[in-house]
Amino acid sequence: MAFASNFQSFSKDYTSPADQAWRTGKGPDRGTLGPNREADTDSTSFKDNYVANLQDNPGYKDFYNGSVYSADAASKSQQQIKDQSKRTSSTFKNSGDKSLADNFLGKYREGVERKLIQKEDAVTPDNLQAFTNEPAAARISEKDPNTVNKFPSQGVSI
Repeated sequence: MAFASNFQSFSKDYTSPADQAWRTGKGPDRGTLGPNREADTDSTSFKDNYVANLQDNPGYKDFYNGSVYSADAASKSQQQIKDQSKRTSSTFKNSGDKSLADNFLGKYREGVERKLIQKEDAVTPDNLQAFTNEPAAARISEKDPNTVNKFPSQGVSI
């Protein structure tokens, strides 16, 4: 038991203002996270240098409004992913990027041919169809019986 009571002495002394603020329960974000930010309704929040600098950022006010991903944009992105997954060469507009990507794809295919990558493990347009034919969040709620209600130390095999 002596070791447990001395354990706190291994910690630092928490004398910096940031450490002291954390110990009082104030979060490091200072009320600046989320679409309903506390810092926006607190008339004294500008006194905090971090909040004042953040609020001076031109994209601060519209950050969350501009980050909403519409269903139309999602379906266009899904279609673009489907289209790209069927290609065997890159479609970059920049010639430097295109040559780098094509060089990588050529070496990847060569690695499969030389059996450095097993054919069944290789990423190909055929096996990408499983990912592109279902909605992006389709398996988000699927539960793995190996991990349900288990903490990693409780016998979860990885």
